[in-house]
Amino acid sequence: MKKKILVAIMVAMTAMLCACGEKAAVESTVNPDDYVVLGDYSNLTADVVLQTVSDNDIEKQMKSELDYYVDTYGLVSYEPVEGRDVIQTGDVVNIDYCGTKDGVAFEGGTAQDFNLEIGSGTFIPGFEDGLVGKKLNETVDLNLTFPEEYQNAELAGQAVVFTVSVNSIGDSAKPIVPEHNDDLIKQLYDLGFGFDSMDAYRADVKSYLEEQVKSTNDVAKEDAIWDVVYATCEVKDAPEDMVANVKDKIYANAQSYADQYGITLDEFIQQAMQMTTEDFEKQANETALESAKQQLVIQAIAKKEKIVVSKKTLQEMKEKEAEEAGKTVEEYFQGVTDEDYYSYVLNKKVYEYLASIVTLNEK
Repeated sequence: MKKKILVAIMVAMTAMLCACGEKAAVESTVNPDDYVVLGDYSNLTADVVLQTVSDNDIEKQMKSELDYYVDTYGLVSYEPVEGRDVIQTGDVVNIDYCGTKDGVAFEGGTAQDFNLEIGSGTFIPGFEDGLVGKKLNETVDLNLTFPEEYQNAELAGQAVVFTVSVNSIGDSAKPIVPEHNDDLIKQLYDLGFGFDSMDAYRADVKSYLEEQVKSTNDVAKEDAIWDVVYATCEVKDAPEDMVANVKDKIYANAQSYADQYGITLDEFIQQAMQMTTEDFEKQANETALESAKQQLVIQAIAKKEKIVVSKKTLQEMKEKEAEEAGKTVEEYFQGVTDEDYYSYVLNKKVYEYLASIVTLNEK
């Protein structure tokens, strides 16, 4: 649905049919008929544009991924600079290096055949500048200090020595990118890539893209069906506590992301969402109201069509979901209320019913 019911937050769960005519697992205190006038959705047609996977899509995806892996594994080489053997800013040098602290090599501080563009700021301050003026095949010790704010607490602010050997000095404007063929795939395979031939890799990319397209198309169908049904309905308003509940979930969701990044909610809104807190508040209010109205329509349709999710069925679904995830029900549904899960399942069941009566005009 374009206007997603925000309380349906468990998007990865699989809805299952349940028996009707049973007592609902969660009894609503709101009568949707007080707010909703349902339209005639018995004979609707919805237009939907579906995506397909072309050979060109597959090739583009493969090129993008292989370019990434070639760069990640340092398989791009560069034509040697002409007329000099001294490093300058802007050169791409191929180096071996080993970092030590108190004479002991530290984790993540050693590499061979590493391509480094001088001046890129890839390494800690002083590393790249310390190579300027050094010569081809020269080995140099760089006495450096990690920044105080460095992410690895064991190295932050610590004095270290990098021993660096210069293998080549390349012209950054003249990269030599390996051809995308079986030889490259085999070279990547030896480095940990999961495929040993272009055919095997292409088949995997095709399968991946087809899965993505199927997921996108499923959502597009759901959007189209919901839009035409919702357009036939009139919603007068929504209860304040229902709107507040959705708004609380919006803020809780944003807060969880902020916690993952280790920043405040205001910082997450401003930096990640690129909004002011005032704009976020306004959008949250609008979204919460619209979502509550849609939930009322879902409930009204469920009531009219006698679509019910019983407590027994809900528990069976929870047990099945948890078992498939290899967890207990308590572990898998930690933080998920019965009301939220019931709402999710009811939404899916109502959609399944609507999908059975709305004609899709697929393009």
